[in-house]
Amino acid sequence: METKNATSVIGRMAIVLLAAAATLPLSGAPKSKAPEAAQEKAVEKRMKRIIIPHLSLKPPATIADAVKVLSKMSRDYDDPKLPLENRGVFLFIKSSPKASVPTVKELEASDISLWDALDQVCAGCGWKFGISGSMVCIAPKEEATSKLITRGIKISERAVDKKAGTAGIKDFAKRRDMLKAWLERQGVDWPSGSSFHYIPSEKVLRVTNTKENIDKIQKLVR
Repeated sequence: METKNATSVIGRMAIVLLAAAATLPLSGAPKSKAPEAAQEKAVEKRMKRIIIPHLSLKPPATIADAVKVLSKMSRDYDDPKLPLENRGVFLFIKSSPKASVPTVKELEASDISLWDALDQVCAGCGWKFGISGSMVCIAPKEEATSKLITRGIKISERAVDKKAGTAGIKDFAKRRDMLKAWLERQGVDWPSGSSFHYIPSEKVLRVTNTKENIDKIQKLVR
């Protein structure tokens, strides 16, 4: 009997709690964030919209110095209608403590977008940049500038054999290595943690890499 009464009391308490929860105001609930892809597209558009009237960089300035300069310029030359605290683009360097920080190649440019300026700075140092959410990550080539994802990519074997020079190669491992090397020559990076597998029975590449690199691979193999 006592067990029944206890169960009944617990049941009534649960109903009361649910009813109370249903009456709580929703105004205090956190707003859902914009999808990451939309954030990244917005950052890219802003970087291409911000025009720097004059940029001068030369050794012995390092890429860290260049990022500091470009961060300030992104705020100085962003849309003046925006509140001060909302101007600019968040640029940050991602590298291991042991990685050397390279010096920049001399760059003199007028009326250059923030996007093109950062692209030229990175190209001159052998580094790269990528957008991750609302931030721009600058890193050595072997580092991932955005999170890694995995995707299966259907391929046209005949077309890939022609492009990568793998036609007639029977050794599976050799075919895979030749295909990966060809993709590297087309500008695909393989940051730490990335992987590449070919499943011949399904004519699928299973790739773990950044979204930018996977999109690039998808275009190349099709």
